[in-house]
Amino acid sequence: MVVLSAFIANKNGKPIVSRQFRDVEKNRCIELLNYFQSEFNSNKSQGNFIEAEDEHVRYLYKPIDDFYMVLITNLQSNIIQDIKTLNTFAETVNALSSWLLYKSLNDYVPLKSSDEDLLYLHSFDFINAFDEIIVNGHKENLKSNQVMNHHNMWCMEETWKNINDESKEKAAKENRKRDLENMARRNSGMGYQSFGNDRGSNADPNVLKEAYDSYYSHASNSARESFLHSQEQQHQMVQHEQYEESSDKVIGEIVVEEPENVAGLMFTIKEVVSAQISRDGDIENSELKGTLELKIANPEYTNISMKLNLNNPKDKAYNFKTHPNIDKSAFLNSSVLKLRDSKKSFPSNDQALGVLRWRQVSNNADEAEALVPFKIQAWISQVEDDKYEVTFEYELNEKYETFGESMFVLPINQHSTAEITDFGDFDENSLEILGYDQSQGLVIKADGFNASQGVFTITVDNVESEESLFPINVSFANLSDNISNSLSNVSVAEVFTAEEELVEEYDMFVFVKNDSYAIV
Repeated sequence: MVVLSAFIANKNGKPIVSRQFRDVEKNRCIELLNYFQSEFNSNKSQGNFIEAEDEHVRYLYKPIDDFYMVLITNLQSNIIQDIKTLNTFAETVNALSSWLLYKSLNDYVPLKSSDEDLLYLHSFDFINAFDEIIVNGHKENLKSNQVMNHHNMWCMEETWKNINDESKEKAAKENRKRDLENMARRNSGMGYQSFGNDRGSNADPNVLKEAYDSYYSHASNSARESFLHSQEQQHQMVQHEQYEESSDKVIGEIVVEEPENVAGLMFTIKEVVSAQISRDGDIENSELKGTLELKIANPEYTNISMKLNLNNPKDKAYNFKTHPNIDKSAFLNSSVLKLRDSKKSFPSNDQALGVLRWRQVSNNADEAEALVPFKIQAWISQVEDDKYEVTFEYELNEKYETFGESMFVLPINQHSTAEITDFGDFDENSLEILGYDQSQGLVIKADGFNASQGVFTITVDNVESEESLFPINVSFANLSDNISNSLSNVSVAEVFTAEEELVEEYDMFVFVKNDSYAIV
């Protein structure tokens, strides 16, 4: 068997990450990839391979979440062996996606392996893994777990060395901190002051000014002008940099303080919402990506099992995916999340670990509304030729009585001006125009929605047309300990220890934020 190429394609057959294992010309490679894309949509329902006799190759493919793993082999290759190789590729991609998803603990917004962004961002990781499986077109005698070990370059000695180095560094920091505290305590007791500070505090600024004036009084006119000109340029440059820095940082990601793990066991349901909303307030499409994160600080809870509130774990509308170390059959059969290997345990380092993720996509208007925390509508009325009045009207999802901080960004240029002309249902201190962000536009901030619905109005001047006000991007973030706020209706019902004893005390939070949320 000879594998010419391996690539990951999206659901339409478009290649995203590709790797060639034989000496193939670039034009020939592009031709083979394009041929698969053109033939894929008409053949994907008929099997898992396409034989292109005109191209003298065979395409084998297998679905992975929203993508397809594809191999290109010659027609003479053993198709049974090729399918085994394809399965190894698929298992490796799935494991590598999970590893990339959980290796770095991002605050509230972990990477999602169902996004093309993950593939683009970590394309070299996937290519390196492919190179472990195939060498010069021939498969190595490796399984997916061995490929992952080689890719991660995991070594027991190195792991222990890193642990020892971290412990030594931590001990050194504590010693330095203790020494500084002792020194500060001694200094405060003796009323000690440094010689340098005394000398600096006694310096007379008038004496320094006279010294400078005396020096430049003997210099030539050109030297004085050159010095003054350079000082003026530096001052202007600093002012310009400060202005650019301040204007470019008007808007940032909404930061919500992470809750404290008081009980030693905490669950967080994190939901990231995307939606496209018409100007009339109709939600044209919406998508929700969720993650259930576990955080353990008490070692007694390292072998727990979690019973979830789910009607049907096999429901394809949710597209549930469990962590590779979770017992998948227990989840599908009884909605229970527990470790696949009972000899292993969850880490008790008080760091978030994603154990379950899901994805919901709206199929109709009712589902689209259910997957978003609030609807937003923009009413535009022209006041003058280049002056418009924009009225925003929001309506919260029935799951929410109040909602957290939100921002609205209008894509207008820096020459436009804006003011809030009607605070409507908002308090004057809870609604403000932050300013102009060079990369995005005019930024309006609302500290929160305190009613189920409300309105406010702004007036924008020096605007070319109504169309130049769109799309209006909306960002938001809300943290709640009310489990009913979960838009996915996913929550932990009961928690049991390894001895099947019920855990009474644990914390649970629901965090929702936007991904792409825009009024178009």
